[in-house]
Amino acid sequence: MSRRPGEDSEDEARLPEDVQRVGYDADTQTYSYRDQDGSYWEGAPGARYGVLHRSGSGYQPMTMENERELRKSYNEAWRYILPFFLLVSVCLLGLYRFLGSASAAQSFACAESSLRYLVKEGDSCWDIAHARGAMVEDLVRLNHGMDCGLLVPGREICVPISE
Repeated sequence: MSRRPGEDSEDEARLPEDVQRVGYDADTQTYSYRDQDGSYWEGAPGARYGVLHRSGSGYQPMTMENERELRKSYNEAWRYILPFFLLVSVCLLGLYRFLGSASAAQSFACAESSLRYLVKEGDSCWDIAHARGAMVEDLVRLNHGMDCGLLVPGREICVPISE
């Protein structure tokens, strides 16, 4: 830090004995000082001299106790924020499911020569197709390559109209 002529003597006259100015933070406009014990002090923002307040003791190496305290505070922070993340996730998932099912229901339409059919427990592609006098290939074609192995109850599919 560059000093103006006479600045050191001004510090000696205005600062307490064994206190030395060591820095300036332009963002907060505060001067930093260190005493003979190595403790750091700060002045009021914008003031070079005046009442000094303790700001810390400088660099402290990480000890096992400090590390434990740091981990404890980290875990406490997650304990408070995790329920929030879970709540937001559940809400977003519900919204996605709601919007996805609404758009699927609106866009689901069968061709003129077919009807909607709600798959029931125990149904198979063969049972559904043959009950309507059709072939399994017709059912797969109407439902754009439907996989008969993944037929689940509650799903709507298109079935050919029996004649």
